Amino acid sequence: MKRIVLEYGMFLFLCLLGFFIFMVVVGFATSINLRYFNSVIHLAIMYMAIKEFYKETNTPSINYLKGIAVGVTMSLFGIVLFVIFQLVFLHLDSAFLTQIKETTLFGSLINPFTVAAAIFVEGLAMSFIGSYAITRLIENASKEPYLG
Repeated sequence: MKRIVLEYGMFLFLCLLGFFIFMVVVGFATSINLRYFNSVIHLAIMYMAIKEFYKETNTPSINYLKGIAVGVTMSLFGIVLFVIFQLVFLHLDSAFLTQIKETTLFGSLINPFTVAAAIFVEGLAMSFIGSYAITRLIENASKEPYLG
């Protein structure tokens, strides 16, 4: 489980980082709507991690708590790394932070720490909800269809 958490957590961080850098380069980094694609990246990598965990353990039944634990810990590892990156980036690039302040509703409350906290809370929520849903999805896919 530790290997899966570390590998996929690092992969999540690198994908989020790559997407962010790409958005900065093309000039869309301050578009709030594009952050929804972060959720797609997050869910896809979480699915791969939980699926690999169940393949490696080769258990006949799905243990929800273990599936959720893999999804949440993997996500937290990647999200914490991305939050640290964002803190450093926003401290170094004050022009980017100013752009965010100008384009958000609560601009006066925005600072590197509130941005990092928002990213962390959003990622944490995605981790719990996504890992539960993905574990259910994998369980349903592993069952034989009911032909009653």
